[in-house]
Amino acid sequence: MTMSGAAAPGPNPFPFSGTARVGQTAVTTLTEAIGFTLTQAAGFVNGAGSGGRILAVVGGPGSGKTHLAAELHRLDGDVRFVYLDALLDGVLALYRHGFVRQLDLGEAVAAVSRHYAEVVAEELGDSPFTAELVASLRSGAADPQVVVEEIGLMAGRLRRTLRQRLHALTGDESLGAAFALLLVPDLRSSVWEWLSGNPPTAPLRERGVTASIGDDGLALTAMGAFLKLFGTVGRRLMVVVDGLDDPLPQRVRPGFRRLLDMCTGPDVFLVLCCTGEFLRSLGQDVRQRIDTTVALQPLAGPEVEQLVHDHTGGTGFPVELVPEIARLTGGNARWIIRLCHRAYELAASGEVTPRRLRRAAEQVMAGSIAPDLHGEISRILDDEGSPYLAGIDVDDREGARADFWIAVGDDGAGCAIIVSGSVFQSAEAAALESRAAGLHKIPGQRVLLVVNGEIAPDLTGLGPSFDSVPLLYHPATFATELIELVRRMTRGLEEERERRLMREIHDAVVRPQAGVQAKVQTEALVAELSQRMDTQFLAMRSVISGLVGAPDFGRSPQPLPAGLDEHFDRVLAAVTGLTGPESEREMVQRALSMDESGRAQRQAFQDPGLYTGLGAAAVLRVLLVWLRENVARWCAAVSVPPTAVQTDQLDATCKIFADLYTSIPLSKLVVTGPGANAAERVRHRDTLDVFAAQLRQLVLGAIAGSDAASAAEPPGLPAARRRSTPGSGEA
Repeated sequence: MTMSGAAAPGPNPFPFSGTARVGQTAVTTLTEAIGFTLTQAAGFVNGAGSGGRILAVVGGPGSGKTHLAAELHRLDGDVRFVYLDALLDGVLALYRHGFVRQLDLGEAVAAVSRHYAEVVAEELGDSPFTAELVASLRSGAADPQVVVEEIGLMAGRLRRTLRQRLHALTGDESLGAAFALLLVPDLRSSVWEWLSGNPPTAPLRERGVTASIGDDGLALTAMGAFLKLFGTVGRRLMVVVDGLDDPLPQRVRPGFRRLLDMCTGPDVFLVLCCTGEFLRSLGQDVRQRIDTTVALQPLAGPEVEQLVHDHTGGTGFPVELVPEIARLTGGNARWIIRLCHRAYELAASGEVTPRRLRRAAEQVMAGSIAPDLHGEISRILDDEGSPYLAGIDVDDREGARADFWIAVGDDGAGCAIIVSGSVFQSAEAAALESRAAGLHKIPGQRVLLVVNGEIAPDLTGLGPSFDSVPLLYHPATFATELIELVRRMTRGLEEERERRLMREIHDAVVRPQAGVQAKVQTEALVAELSQRMDTQFLAMRSVISGLVGAPDFGRSPQPLPAGLDEHFDRVLAAVTGLTGPESEREMVQRALSMDESGRAQRQAFQDPGLYTGLGAAAVLRVLLVWLRENVARWCAAVSVPPTAVQTDQLDATCKIFADLYTSIPLSKLVVTGPGANAAERVRHRDTLDVFAAQLRQLVLGAIAGSDAASAAEPPGLPAARRRSTPGSGEA
């Protein structure tokens, strides 16, 4: 497949938003993970697979989850497809306005009738005289209500049996009663209104349907009940729940667990399109009900080329631009489409050039741009009451210019703010780093970078050059974030100034020229202060000397089964990618040094959030080492297949790990050395989340000595780890 640099003719082949819609035509790049999921689903649709299953498709915004849902919808077969967009306002709205509206009353009546046919068939028994009639009932050829009337069976007793059967099936008395009443023609419409979320009518209340489906728990129970009702009579359903981005609230988790329990039959194929945060929030008891977890990864170079070619037919975009498109977007499919759409518009009747691509990136990827950011910063600082200077050379030396400068004290210390547009090129990043370095040559300076737009995913060098991560403009949060950062930097400078003044006072008062009384009094005060500081310093050194640093990530004393070691190695590599190679002990020791690196590290320690991140990293490392050792011991002692007691022991280990892992604030992890960029951090987070979700299956597959361990490996991960393209997202 090649792309030429011919002129870009005709209408724009790229959609404006880059967002797919189920039921509409969309171009999907067949990655390894998407291909695996479609193969599993096609096997279910064609009846060639292992039946129903539950899949979790994990990826960030723009990674292709909705494109995958659209491809699932296009599969051809005798399966009812139900698509649910969880972005609706809550589970109850999802049920009322998404789920029920895609069901058919006639199909629901037919499903209940099949259950009633089984009740009547059981009543007739195995007599040779009724064998033909029983076969007709069970095949659906005979109407059970007609059979009951014609041969004079006790309809009331059989209806009660049906109600009990449906109650056991759904786990809810009102749902069981309502489903049974679907066979009463005069009540059918009232029952369907109730199942759609409306209050029960008086006739329904008289017949035991008393509660309304009015909260999230009952809505999830009703969804599961419908799936169970259809699935148990051979009506196959494929249900795709998209937009599961936010963590699942604790109050909804029991209902969600019941929903998954009701989807375990051979006739329901459930796909959860979710983020890693959602998956992690489920808890181990819910995650273990998911059969397979598939991780969607950023598109690599050949996949980016394929995506562009599929839209353009190979014209208008020179193939040489593919690496730049991948770099600017981080391999995010949605951003690739949006970027190419804008570049195509700029090209008009000509071809897309590097310059036009760059202009498109500046316009498209800067999702929130202030028309006058300098003016907005001025208004924020005025409201805060912070005296500042705008457009000032902080010092006479070259490269010491700040867009805003806030003085702290009267000795030349201050907070410098540099304002920049979007940063997409390494040359732009280098220029900003040079400005920050020039300002840092002046004693007592803190430097903050404010970006009116976006920063390309691969430009990771901007962070260490400044005293905080770059602040990207967003209209909803910019004022609050700017004031918080300025206050933090100002407070740090004031504390430094106080310590410096104390040292100067000490130096001054001990001179021989000082008065004896003043000298004695001041020396006593300074001695007391020094003693306190010395005590604290010695305590700190004692703690540091006792730190063990990062736990030993070496092999466990007990060897792990073949293949399982590799899973742990990948997870530990992901932890290193999230936190950096430097241990907490090395960080503290460097902070105590007197060189430039020590000064920088001491500045970093002024951020209270650093301590949360260091604690999270330490707990995560210790937890993974503990897990590896316990799994190794369990594998060494287990029989094949495991006994019930041994399985319970493994479940207990997995639960302890899951409980602690889900409580660790991974978003607070601090990179302690040369670390991953934002896109790579998302990939590392997905690796951890997928491992946590599949832990039990991985261990059991490994000890079974089968291919189960590799099958449980989330498809898409091995190939994605071999790629160097950063970023993630959803098309």
